[in-house]
Amino acid sequence: MMENRCFRCMRVIETETCPYCGHDNTAPENTWPSLLAPGTVVGKRYQIGIALDRNGEGVSYIGYDTALQRRIRLREFFPSTLAHRAENGATILVNPGCEVQYKALMTDFVELSRQMIALRTQESSLLRAFDVFTDNATIYTVYEDVECVTLASYLSEHVGDFSWAQVRKLFRPLFDTVVMLNERGIIHRGISTDTILVTPEMTLRLKGVCTAAVRAINSEVKPELFDGYAAPEQYEKCKGHGEWTDVYALSAVMYRVLSGVTPQRADLRMQEDRVFPLSLQKPSVAPEVSDVIMNGLALSYDHRIRSVRALRDQLYAIPAAFRQIQLDDDEPEQKKKTAKQKNEVPREKHKLPVWLIVVLVSLPIMLILFFAAYILVLGGNQREIYVNPSSESQIESSVEESSEESDDNPDETSSKQESSKESQTIANVSVDNFVGKFYDDIVSAKVYTDNFKFTEKKEVFDDNAEIGMIVEQSIEAGSTVPMGTEIELTVSKGPQYVDLPPFTDNSGNPIDAASYREYLESQGLSVTIKTVSDPDHEAGEIVSMDPDVGTRIDRSKTSSVTIYVAK
Repeated sequence: MMENRCFRCMRVIETETCPYCGHDNTAPENTWPSLLAPGTVVGKRYQIGIALDRNGEGVSYIGYDTALQRRIRLREFFPSTLAHRAENGATILVNPGCEVQYKALMTDFVELSRQMIALRTQESSLLRAFDVFTDNATIYTVYEDVECVTLASYLSEHVGDFSWAQVRKLFRPLFDTVVMLNERGIIHRGISTDTILVTPEMTLRLKGVCTAAVRAINSEVKPELFDGYAAPEQYEKCKGHGEWTDVYALSAVMYRVLSGVTPQRADLRMQEDRVFPLSLQKPSVAPEVSDVIMNGLALSYDHRIRSVRALRDQLYAIPAAFRQIQLDDDEPEQKKKTAKQKNEVPREKHKLPVWLIVVLVSLPIMLILFFAAYILVLGGNQREIYVNPSSESQIESSVEESSEESDDNPDETSSKQESSKESQTIANVSVDNFVGKFYDDIVSAKVYTDNFKFTEKKEVFDDNAEIGMIVEQSIEAGSTVPMGTEIELTVSKGPQYVDLPPFTDNSGNPIDAASYREYLESQGLSVTIKTVSDPDHEAGEIVSMDPDVGTRIDRSKTSSVTIYVAK
């Protein structure tokens, strides 16, 4: 049974009003029809609290990991323009006609989550991701939770000048983190004072890594762009995003912190640029710092600093402004002390007898020599044995039995002793919950292959789990077993029946062949594309398909589909 917890701070409470943070668990705002109800458990271990934020990609909740006994953040994949929540208040259902876009976006979400989990061991300013699993017909990613406020909130409460020396030191780990992300092919696209967090120790943490679709206009989901920090290309159709997009955002954040002024929104700047040079907004900022930041804020990415590494290197080549501290005022005092020492009458020194000095010097040497001799003579005949106190009596019993048997059969005793040693080295390990995780991730993870032997996987059709996702395990999670125990994992082959969707989206716009193919392959179908001449369709448009649209394919019998595309 789950403990009664505050839905905000996730501490155990006895009443409905939290004595720690004052939150009322019965307040109406806790429950929204489109969100998971606080107290809901997902993944068999994560208890949901209140929603922290929401965008076109999904919802972030505060939560509690009942297995590891710690507070966490949980990200639920829930693009509201493509899906809705079922009447049970938990399951996510795809809107009719949105299956292709939903599946493609979900694939991006899962891949990004895997990349974030792979980075959890890296030294960085990221909120670390620990787990990704499926439940309620959608995907959840588990992140660490830290005590913090947003940089926007911190700046509003700490009005005043930040020197370049302060900012330079504070932001260095954040710059290094974004460089690391970019060099692994991850573009944040949402760096802002709302996605940078400040901890009580005055360190910065970065959150808000999302799929590309939510960071641009004219996508299948509602965009989330941060005014003043989103780059111009994020407001334009068919404009490429890259490291230069994060360069703009970081430069805008530096502009805000150093000047106290949020830059004008990028799409409005393109009409009438009202972002003045940083050194004009704040004359105390060195021109060299101002020039680099303004180059990072260039409207055209052709004229902008091209990478975060280059931005970082240029900024940190500018030294912090240190003030020379003169010590001249201290010199008179020092001279006074010296003169005073000269004028003092020396005290009479009392000399010790020579024989006492000899004894005091010789005594430590004699003691050292004595102990060295003791160790050499007696220590060599002793063996250093470590015995676990908890098993000392068992070991003594075994030794006595071995001693008795050795008189009768030395060879047999030796064999039993070796066998006993082997059995003592086999440790017991706890079985993790593999359900909801991807099979390839588990069998390639050293932490699992060192502890268990995975037999050949069993594959089954499953409408609610992605292809390659584990749906069952032969040994229940939480069981304690000897190291090396065999475990059979049952893995989803995806749905048995696949309905072939139309070639257009919900708005009647044609779906490109690549996206359509990606969706079908994600359902476990084998797709062949052939080009045909067709005057009624533009090049690249889907003309027809075999079998026809609307056909329900039974994958236990066939999985082949041919798409005909106009030349």
